[in-house]
Amino acid sequence: MKIASYCSIILLAFLGMTQIRNVMPEKNYPSYSVEWEKINQLQSQGLIKDVINQVELLLARAERENNLPQQYKCIMTLEAQLIQSDEDGVKGFITRIEKKKESAKEPIKSLLTSVLGSAYRAAYSQSLYGGARLNITEVEQDEKDIKTWSPETLILKANENFLNSVKIENSLYELNIDLKEIQTSQGDSMSQPYLYDMLLYRAINNFSEVQSQLPNVKSPVSREILFSPIDEFLNYKLQEPKEPQEMLVQLFQDAIRYHKGKENHQAVIYYDLQRLKTFYTGKSDSGSKKAYINALHSLFEKYKNKEYAGEVLFAEGELYYTRYFASAEEHDLLHCDSIMDVILKKYPSCKKAEAASKIKAGLYEKKLGIDFEEVALPQQPIKIQVEFRNTNKLV
Repeated sequence: MKIASYCSIILLAFLGMTQIRNVMPEKNYPSYSVEWEKINQLQSQGLIKDVINQVELLLARAERENNLPQQYKCIMTLEAQLIQSDEDGVKGFITRIEKKKESAKEPIKSLLTSVLGSAYRAAYSQSLYGGARLNITEVEQDEKDIKTWSPETLILKANENFLNSVKIENSLYELNIDLKEIQTSQGDSMSQPYLYDMLLYRAINNFSEVQSQLPNVKSPVSREILFSPIDEFLNYKLQEPKEPQEMLVQLFQDAIRYHKGKENHQAVIYYDLQRLKTFYTGKSDSGSKKAYINALHSLFEKYKNKEYAGEVLFAEGELYYTRYFASAEEHDLLHCDSIMDVILKKYPSCKKAEAASKIKAGLYEKKLGIDFEEVALPQQPIKIQVEFRNTNKLV
């Protein structure tokens, strides 16, 4: 049984989007705390079959009572158990989730669609690691058996699911719920506390990585568009996006428009910063750097009277900070220092103020490290490695 390799798929899906708690609008969904306590006790005793039976009963109840948060929790808990004894591994997992998705209501349907995106992506990674054929044609593939699919078919299926999970036209009122109580591993993204944001975060992560993994990936969108001021970026019209880069552009456009419509300006800044950082990642040429900095300046000018404009400044300061530690150029240090100083003086309440304070404090900190070669040969020089910062002599 290929149990160990497939458990990671469930963990990815389950930990990425854990429990939806009682946050649905205008309704109080029971948490089934007594039932879950019993299930947890059975699980701690290693009674897997009993756990599965109890979770299946609880899922049936949640479906009868239309308890959407508990439905999702039951489905993912059940899958975490079933995969441990499933000979089909990822194939069985995908088959079961696809079947559940067919009859699921929102927001469960969109959540499961995103989970499927992760599962197909994991299957894609495993197929590459396992040396799968890259030249399988559609005729050769068994449509119902993903083990016969080529890696490219798997990643395209992952892309399809991630895109479908964030279709704005399918964003029913349940997709706009406040998720302050949901536990995810999103970090800053939780400042935009809607289910749509969580799904979008996962989709963006997927397409950001896909750019370097699909064969013959193209970059059809020009640098001028990718780093254009926010209003110009939103006005750019895509023609049936096919490449990962185009899909990323579409996702960022949708996210920014969505939050502009809700007048959530902090979320607008968040996604526009994510847009600029995503497209700048991996770039080292001076043209991209200039375009990136100009776009940051444009975004800052638009929101400079808002406290969260400090987050835009921090992005530029972070760039100079990274460059300074890579090259030790004094002008990068001075740029970073002045930017962090502005953040602390003019935007002391922004989310990045504490980080700016730590960076500024560390810029001029003196450090010295000396490492000697572990093995010294007789009559031979001993190699010494000296690392230092903000000092040029030993005292």
